[in-house]
Amino acid sequence: MTDDELGMAWWNALTEQERAKWSRLAGTGRAKDAWELAKAHWADPDDPLRDAHIGIGKAIAELRAIGVAVPVSLHRAMHALTYARAERRSTNPDDEAPR
Repeated sequence: MTDDELGMAWWNALTEQERAKWSRLAGTGRAKDAWELAKAHWADPDDPLRDAHIGIGKAIAELRAIGVAVPVSLHRAMHALTYARAERRSTNPDDEAPR
């Protein structure tokens, strides 16, 4: 999958609340800008949850691309990892990444 396809799958998997948050953080309201910001947010190579988060996101995108219904459990796992990563960041006062 291309980066644009992954970005669209990521955007489509977000709730309206999450879309509003990422649009506000990106400052443009464009999904592409929100995707670029999200990728930068996740770029911390020291984050032990990063690879799992990316892997689940890719799995969701690939299932959608081939027309397979994405199990709710994958969406729940993605949201749980997003929350866990945000919590990890919020406990580190030196972290300047968007929440």
